[in-house]
Amino acid sequence: MKKLKNKLTNLFVFVFLFTFVFLFSTGNVYAGTSVSNSGILTEYNCENLDYIHIPTYIDSKKVTEISTGCFDNSTMKGVTLPDGIRYIYSNAFSNCNNLTQIAIPDSVTYISNDAFYNTPIEVIYCNKDSYAFSYATDHNIKTADISQLEKGIKFNTSKQNVTEKESFNAAYTVNDSEIVSDSVNYYYDTDLNQLSPGLFSTRQSGVLSLIVYSEMYYDEQIIYSLPTVKGLSFSQDSSCNKISFDSEKNVTYKVYRSVYPDRDFEMITEFESSYGYWIDDDSYIYSYSYYADKDENCYSYSDYDTREYVTYYYKVVPFLKVSGKENVEGKFELITVPPLTAPSLKSFTVQAEKTNTLTLNWDGVDYIDGYYLYRSEENESNYNFLREFPRVKPKSFWDSESYIYEDSSLTLGHKYYYKLVFYIDYNGTKIVVGESSSVSAYSTLGAPKFTKSSSPKKKTNVIYWNKMSEADGYYLYYSTKRDKGFKKIKTISTNSKLMFTHKKLTNGVCYYYKLVAYKKLGNTIITGTESKVYSKYCDYYSHKNESYGHRYKRIFGKRKTSHYKSDKQASKNMKTLRIKVWDRKANGKKYTRYFTVRVHKNIAPSVEQMFKEIYKSKERFPIHDIGCYSWRSNNPSSQHCVGLAFDINANENYMIDGGKVLSGSCWKPKKNPYSIPLKCELVKILEKYGFSRGFWGDRKDYMHFSYFGG
Repeated sequence: MKKLKNKLTNLFVFVFLFTFVFLFSTGNVYAGTSVSNSGILTEYNCENLDYIHIPTYIDSKKVTEISTGCFDNSTMKGVTLPDGIRYIYSNAFSNCNNLTQIAIPDSVTYISNDAFYNTPIEVIYCNKDSYAFSYATDHNIKTADISQLEKGIKFNTSKQNVTEKESFNAAYTVNDSEIVSDSVNYYYDTDLNQLSPGLFSTRQSGVLSLIVYSEMYYDEQIIYSLPTVKGLSFSQDSSCNKISFDSEKNVTYKVYRSVYPDRDFEMITEFESSYGYWIDDDSYIYSYSYYADKDENCYSYSDYDTREYVTYYYKVVPFLKVSGKENVEGKFELITVPPLTAPSLKSFTVQAEKTNTLTLNWDGVDYIDGYYLYRSEENESNYNFLREFPRVKPKSFWDSESYIYEDSSLTLGHKYYYKLVFYIDYNGTKIVVGESSSVSAYSTLGAPKFTKSSSPKKKTNVIYWNKMSEADGYYLYYSTKRDKGFKKIKTISTNSKLMFTHKKLTNGVCYYYKLVAYKKLGNTIITGTESKVYSKYCDYYSHKNESYGHRYKRIFGKRKTSHYKSDKQASKNMKTLRIKVWDRKANGKKYTRYFTVRVHKNIAPSVEQMFKEIYKSKERFPIHDIGCYSWRSNNPSSQHCVGLAFDINANENYMIDGGKVLSGSCWKPKKNPYSIPLKCELVKILEKYGFSRGFWGDRKDYMHFSYFGG
């Protein structure tokens, strides 16, 4: 090839955006050049170069910032910055005595006032609406339209298609101005599929890109078409992300991955299309799969090293094999692979359980490493960070992953909004992968707590609750059903009375209560959180729904044992009652008679009321004998020994065990008027007050009715 001896001395050449012009010194173009992982250009090798075009990517890292002092004391005359640069810091181009022209793209949003300290910048190529234009205006620097640079250097062929051993003439042009014209012979090499000495032919007509080595002398040149990535696509399933694309021969492809669209890419595999095998032999065998069909030129890579909920960015970069030169990087393609699913919470709630405090509860999400909690005090925007919650691993398989947070010292009556942001730990970096829907609640008075209750008189319940310090009063509600039908029974307009007596109730019926505190703020009444539902039986008298614990407490209080050691000890706890019942004469006529019975003193009020109802019933069941307390030294645990069991009409209501009569003579409820049927008013009233019949498997005692069922 003839050397071009015309030296371009005063020509400022830029290629920006759509043309591929690289100005190299000898050796590796990146030698002496340094870019951080975050894209900060800290050093650039521009020795012996008059005009430089900074690439968009250096070592697969996108250049986004020019660091302080990066080009200090450099000798170049002109610089083109790539699209994507955002910041130019202090003294980035200081003391550059020859630098008079620079092209700055629209992506730049900050230029330090002393970025060009002691440097004779004469013109800035930029767009009028850009930050660079404003900077130039503020610093009295001339501007020129950056579109003037986009035509670039072009190589025009006189042949539309290059064929074997054909020659053609060529002319080099810069910005449409012809500067050199010469006849150059190129020969097509069918084995290498390229024009010797260096044109990689795709047999396509049109403009080819020109690569110029050394400074602005055309001493050596290689002309070729830059490789591209075509047909880039992805597919995925729960196990991997699969990247597929078409390829060209003699092109090496490198696949990079990142969780960011514009930085921190790491190479995960590399292969050369000519041979159809992976170059990175040290890769883990399960990290990828590879498919190559030389006829179809289709390649795929399966990435199994992925995390749930993460968006991945894959960059495929082609490198052209140029005879006798470094592999030349072509145009990369970027593809975004979103996650198959998004994280979602099973539950996320907020409640005002305490005054001026909101309590948040949520269950953990599988594969999430932590949560950021945010709060808004105005609306569902303008959220502020509250705190971080790293994942709390359950102690065992059976435990659930759950979180509780109390947000305190809030303003009473104000509404607050909350949301959670999910993150995963990706190689030591926390990556946000989603967020929850918002939940909201008013900061208000907390929920009062019922403290105790009693039925000191018949047909009454007395309930008590704790004091809410900021409350002005309370609303009290009741119902006979736990989850519906509540009615307000009282407004307590003071914070000093913390009890209420509920009257005219029915014994043995369970009543449910809810309490709400309130506070007056001017003309507004702020109501607090409802208390938990509190249940209370009206139980001045015993009743059939009493629990064993409540029965024990009614009879024995805090006593640890349920029987007495002797007749003397037991008798001290008995009370003698005179009860009125019905009996019958021989002719069947009913008449009133009285019995004296000894019962436990703590059940006496209930027994008196019970026999009053039995006497008043329409049934008028005849009773000719009845007994209650009876000390039995051979069985002190018997309920007769504690005055809690009745034997009624013993002879006509026998006790049998498996067909064997143990006491009494018969049980004939249809024939004998003193035999007590299984269902009758007498039995119904006894059961109403908690006395059940003595049936224990095969043993049945028809005369026996006891409070503890034994």
